Amino acid sequence: MITDIIIIAVIVLFTLIGVKRGLAKTLLNLAGLVVTAISAYYLSSFLSQLIYDSFLKQTVINNIQQMVEQNGIDYALSNCLEAVPQWINGILSFIIGIFGISLNEYQSQMSLPKNVSTSVSQIVESAVSPVVTSVLAIILIIVLFIIILIIAKKLVRLISKVFNIPVIKQINQLLGGIFGLAEGLLIVFIAVNIFDIVTVFTNPALLNNELFNGAVFKFFSMTV
Repeated sequence: MITDIIIIAVIVLFTLIGVKRGLAKTLLNLAGLVVTAISAYYLSSFLSQLIYDSFLKQTVINNIQQMVEQNGIDYALSNCLEAVPQWINGILSFIIGIFGISLNEYQSQMSLPKNVSTSVSQIVESAVSPVVTSVLAIILIIVLFIIILIIAKKLVRLISKVFNIPVIKQINQLLGGIFGLAEGLLIVFIAVNIFDIVTVFTNPALLNNELFNGAVFKFFSMTV
């Protein structure tokens, strides 16, 4: 069956890739990816707040005060995002637009803290600041992820050279092949059963097709 041939080909491909990469490089790449993601996440949270406090906060407060003076308190409260730099609003519009929400709709859903002991500019700024820092964090996490990943990849290449020593290289390739085989089996198992689940709900008769009656397909399938 052609489906069985495809499955076997995928497993063999992953095994060969595992042999070529070796276990060490595979695990180092995985570790590098995890470290990169965690580092980018935490650094972006810290840096976004630092950038806002250092370069944007006072501008936002000044813009709010200007809005209050020119248009009144009610206008400033209901149009608080106008105090934010346009490029921040542009990025925010793009992000929420993916979910079908306009900037005006998002703004209308924002809650402002009711604290009469603070000025209007402080109240509005406290509501706007999480929005700005969130946008900054999204930008930073993408930039930091790319930068840290490039550095991690270079370190992996340097460390991987140690495993090119004879004997160690062969063991590394053997273990890499085993790891690649396991990875291929897992991916095939997941793919086959996702296909099964979708097919059961959309077109159950398709599973009776001879394409999906092969021994290998049935071995991985939990429904056939």
